[in-house]
Parts: sequence; C-alpha cells; structure tokens
Amino acid sequence: MNKRIIALCISTIMLFSLVAFIAIADDTHVVNPTNLFEVEGAKVTLSEDSVDFQLTGNEARIKVKKPLSASGFSMQWNGVDDKEQKLEAVVMSLTDSEDDACNVTLTFGKLNENNTSIKFNKENQSYLTAGSTYKKNHTDINVLFQESTNTFTDELGAYTIEAETCTNGMNFDGFPSMGVMLELTITGKKGATFCLTNINDQPLGSNYTSDNVEPLLCLQNTHMKVAKGLACVLPAAKAYDVYSEETSLSLTVQDPEGNVVSDTNGKKLEDIDGTKEYEILFDKYGQYRVIYVASDGDNKTRGIGFQINVNDEGAPEIQLKQKMESIVSVGTRIDFPELIVTDNMEGECITWVNVLYPEGYMICEKGGFVAETEGIYTITFCAKDANGNIGRFETTIYAKGSEQS
Repeated sequence: MNKRIIALCISTIMLFSLVAFIAIADDTHVVNPTNLFEVEGAKVTLSEDSVDFQLTGNEARIKVKKPLSASGFSMQWNGVDDKEQKLEAVVMSLTDSEDDACNVTLTFGKLNENNTSIKFNKENQSYLTAGSTYKKNHTDINVLFQESTNTFTDELGAYTIEAETCTNGMNFDGFPSMGVMLELTITGKKGATFCLTNINDQPLGSNYTSDNVEPLLCLQNTHMKVAKGLACVLPAAKAYDVYSEETSLSLTVQDPEGNVVSDTNGKKLEDIDGTKEYEILFDKYGQYRVIYVASDGDNKTRGIGFQINVNDEGAPEIQLKQKMESIVSVGTRIDFPELIVTDNMEGECITWVNVLYPEGYMICEKGGFVAETEGIYTITFCAKDANGNIGRFETTIYAKGSEQS
C-alpha cells in the first residue's frame, strides 16, 4: 500500500463555519509585557500602548525569549518623537526556530529627511513613503510576512519585498518549522527611543497585560488529493502564543459518517496530541473532517476545521440485457435494450443514448430509432453517477439497402 505525507493549505481548503471558534475564560492571568524580552544596551519601560526601549549607548539588542508563529508573523513599531534623528537603524532578524541556517534580516534605515529605506539581507530593495517614516511622532511602521508568497510588506502597501535567499545565500522558501525567533538590533545616539506596539496581533503596553489573544495555529501549505484505500500521514501542526508558555494542541478526525477515526496503529484520533503525525487509511468515500484546536492555558482556543475529500473516480459499468443485431435492413426500427448499470457507490445513475448517424450528425435518442439510410450507426449507451463519473458502452449497427436497390 502506498504511503504519502499530506501537507494541508488552510488558505485554500474549505473551512467549517461551525468549527472555528474562540472561547475566552473569565479569569485570564496578568502578564508583564517586558518579560517577553532579553535586552542589552537599552532601558526598558512600559507605556500605555507600547514597550519602549531607550538606548543607553549607541546600540541595543532585543530578543524575544520564545518562538513566534511564522505564519502570519507581524510586528509594529515606531521611533517616538525622533525629530533630533537619534534613531539611525532598526535591524529585524527572523530565524527558523529549529534551523539556524534559515535566517533573513530587514534593515530599516534613513534614506532622507522624509523617507525610510528598507534593506533585505544586504540588498537595498525598497523604501517607505513619507507617511511611514519613523522620524515623525507616533508614526507606526508595520512588518508583515506573507507565507503564501514569501514576501514582506505592510498593511498600507508602502513596500513589498520578495524574500528569495537567506542571509547565508541559500534559497529561502519559508520557515520549515513554522516558527521563528525574533531578534532586533537598534543603532543610534544615546537616548534614542524604539517602541514596540504589536507582535503577531498581540498589542503591547500597560493597557494589554491580560492574556486575551488566542494562539495562532499553523499547518504546512501544500495542496492534497486522496484516493480511497490510500494510507496517508496527517501533518503535525503547531501552535504559538505571544504571552503564554502553556500552549497545547489537540486533534480530532471524523470519517464521512461522523465516526471518530483510528490511525493505522489503532489509536483513536479524538482530542489527541496535534503536534504529532498520524497515519490513517482513507477507506470510505466522502468528506473526512479534521479538527485542530489550540489552547494557551487560559481556555482560549482557536479551532481550525477542514475537509479531506475522498472522491469517487470510478465510472459506472454498463451491460445490455439483450444482445443487439449487428446488421439490419434499411427501414428497420431499432429498439434499445434494457441496461444493467453497476457502480462502486450506492445511488441512482442517469442514463442516455447517443446515436451517430451515417451522415455524420449525432442525436440523443429515447427508446430507439429507425435506420432510414444505409450505412453504419454508432450507438453509445451512457451512465453518470452522483459524483459525475460517466461510463460508456459502444456498439455499431450496419443498415444495408434492399437487394433491389
């Protein structure tokens, strides 16, 4: 039996409207956003809507202590009131959480008085418009990673950068672990202030000390197709949360009849660890339901459900209950015999008959027809099942003229 690894693309598969949900507990724990970071060379303070880093020298290093979701990664920051141009450059480094060689950097630096340049790795690729420069007070700069296209951009479309290589020159094709480590290097004059306002949709600041943002759930991005009787491996998913250290992930799989599926080792796939791979045998036609649920420890969950379609690709088979004559005389009426139609799935099949006449035209006939001219008549009996598969049975009849003609 063939075995395949299935990777699933959430952006292209059908979501269950009743599966995706968020449940929020009443007693979410309080967190200190400054505890997310390891900091060198800066003083850290907490404003209402940001975590602020003020340089104590010419350079500061800021590292997020835990992995973040690479899928949908985002960061928002600004250089508050930098009219004295103390802030010179912000280097954002993203490294795969399990592969140090997979690393990319974006450098935001000064282009001129009103614009901010962006360098991807070592190449200058773009610059922000005047409305998005960190030299202006309270002007946020957004960084979004779009996993489907491996591009960096922002919400307003001020820039779009295609990420093709890693910092070591190797080809970049996304982050294989689906998680990233974020590190920032801030350069400028002593006293320059760099403010982080949002990471992966988690607002930062003293107004946001409750963990009330659900975790992000990640799956690989590849299309899939499954045939009946094929044993395949469901991918391991991952869940990441900015604040919580207690992220967990569960998986449930149901067959087309709603029964919980067991893997090929007999393990029942109901609320089991979703960070592991499981091989299952797709032995039924229809739609299998796969449900991943992520929790961050505060009973806040994000569920993602999708369908794996096991389609019937077998065409109906057609037999004639009564044999047809192969040679008839012109003017003979030819009645179609009763058909015996069998299919690998239950359900009614639609049948029809096409007749190709000697003159070269085709008509869909009912019950039969009269062979009015001499020549070969090609008769095709057709049957279509509920899944659109069409079976055909073809025969020919020769109509000959009379001896007198």
